[in-house]
Amino acid sequence: MSLGVDEALLVSLRQTTGNLDLATLDADGDELGELSLPLGPARAGVAAGHLALRNCHGPAAPFMGVGRSTTPHNARVRHSCANPSRHIPCEIAREQPRHPSWSARHTGRMSESEALRPAPGARVETELVEKRSRFIAVVARADSEDEARELATEARAAHPQARHHCTAWVLPGTGGPDVLHSSDDGEPSGTAGRPMLDRLTGAGLGHVAAVVIRYFGGTLLGTGGLVRAYGDAVGQALTELPTVRVRTLTACAVTASHAAGARLESELRSGPTSSLAEVLDVAWLPDGVRIDVASPDVAALATRVAELTAGEGRLTEIGPHELEV
Repeated sequence: MSLGVDEALLVSLRQTTGNLDLATLDADGDELGELSLPLGPARAGVAAGHLALRNCHGPAAPFMGVGRSTTPHNARVRHSCANPSRHIPCEIAREQPRHPSWSARHTGRMSESEALRPAPGARVETELVEKRSRFIAVVARADSEDEARELATEARAAHPQARHHCTAWVLPGTGGPDVLHSSDDGEPSGTAGRPMLDRLTGAGLGHVAAVVIRYFGGTLLGTGGLVRAYGDAVGQALTELPTVRVRTLTACAVTASHAAGARLESELRSGPTSSLAEVLDVAWLPDGVRIDVASPDVAALATRVAELTAGEGRLTEIGPHELEV
């Protein structure tokens, strides 16, 4: 006996874990949903940032936290000639960013701020078993979309028999907010990539990519079970991931005469003033010395430079600089 049920209506119903678990498998072994019907494709306009392309969420503005800078921590500042602009004793000048390590979206004086990201080269792999299904999580440092996609490609190559290779990452935007991505790779929409992404953003991480490979174990987990399993798989990997703190300071160029340069460099490197500046580079030029530094307090540094150089020193503020510690 068959019941006259509108299948389109059933597909549109929100699947909740409180209903009877009537999920079945299709010919390929994929879960179809708790009403034994194929899940409908993503619809345009369902939610901001969701594309109508299977279960993949393309780059979108972040929905949690704030954007992070794109800058490498080891960027160096070096110029071959002195700044031709007018000499202004102990006054803070502005210089346009001219190096990738200075993000155009940050301007003006900045106090120190901190963020988290995986340590350079960090990569961990862990496994979670839920009702005989294996969830293998790989989480790694990724500084670009190419690196994140390479991680996903490697996971597929290493586990070609797995039915799902779900991904999520938080990457630096180009002069703007972070790029967030998640993909369910055939799992019911919102049950894999999104909970993985939530774990990454919830940990406050940037420059990070995650892949979870699932081997189906024969027992259906339901939508709620899948959300927990994919989220927990990433969460377990994060507990083993080595991280670094990222201090966002302000890059500055300090210039002075040859006579004042030696003492100024010494004070910036190891004297009391060292708490106000991280020396990035030193260039002895024909008409003086230029010392590039990163500072958490530009105003205090400018005052100290004036004191150390009897008012002849000049500090030029350049832009943000990231330092991994």
